[in-house]
Amino acid sequence: MEIEKHLSDEELANLLAGGNPQSNHLERCKSCQLDVSFLRASLSSMPEAIRSATDLPHFFWQRQRAAIQSRIAVQEASRRSWAGLVWASAASLILIAALFLNGAKSPSRPQAQADPDQDLLLAVEYAIQSDVPESLAPAALLAEDIRSAVEGSPATSRHQKEKANEN
Repeated sequence: MEIEKHLSDEELANLLAGGNPQSNHLERCKSCQLDVSFLRASLSSMPEAIRSATDLPHFFWQRQRAAIQSRIAVQEASRRSWAGLVWASAASLILIAALFLNGAKSPSRPQAQADPDQDLLLAVEYAIQSDVPESLAPAALLAEDIRSAVEGSPATSRHQKEKANEN
């Protein structure tokens, strides 16, 4: 005697959908016949059960609609608040990074100090532009006085400078 297995779920679904059994097991097995008849009765009563379950008063469906819309609104608001928080955090991090990077590039500048080379160049330029070197300036004044005494002209540039300084 051969042991036959009961119908699988796929075979039962095929039978309920209107298909033919692949074996004659259903004709011989009372357990499988009971399963098929129970499932057919359940499926035939299902449309009526669905209609009665959804046949609720209009205010119930309004309340359901309002509850669903409020959940959606809360979720959207929380997403927006998180999105705003994320953008604000990202912007502040970028700003902080920019400040650190910008501060690292520009080292503190030393205070302005007198450059001895610049002072020397200025002294050379002054010496070149003057008629007489600074160390020989008293001798130049004496030479000018002697020349003016020899020539006999009492009004010299030195005397004019002295008169201008008196006022």
